[in-house]
Amino acid sequence: NFYINAGPSYTFSSMSLQPLSNNNAAGFNSSGRFDLYLPLKFGAGSDVRYTYTAATQTFIAEYKTIWNAYIYKTFLKDDKLKISLSANDLLNQNTNFTRGISGNTTTQTNTTGIKRFFMLSVVWDFTKFGTIPAKN
Repeated sequence: NFYINAGPSYTFSSMSLQPLSNNNAAGFNSSGRFDLYLPLKFGAGSDVRYTYTAATQTFIAEYKTIWNAYIYKTFLKDDKLKISLSANDLLNQNTNFTRGISGNTTTQTNTTGIKRFFMLSVVWDFTKFGTIPAKN
């Protein structure tokens, strides 16, 4: 399975106290994902999100790419148990920012979120617990 999504964006900002200030910003967002279903109940996949916001009179350009990947194996009858290893933010770019204009003040706040991390998961699917297969 896979998908790809992309498109432009444009932000309009205006101030009544400084009408000549232009903080309108073009941007671009895209994302994609793929999932592989492999033999012996193995699977793998990856997703990526790219975000770009252009520079304005007040702000510098901002861009980031968040890339995640995972592998897993299922066990037991009806795949009730799944063990997976995932890697999140492989490029270590998870910085969040917000831009704001209020009165005669313009602000840009950069905050650091959770950056690159790896996770080993063991998941038991209780929705399949005690179910009876449907008869065809």
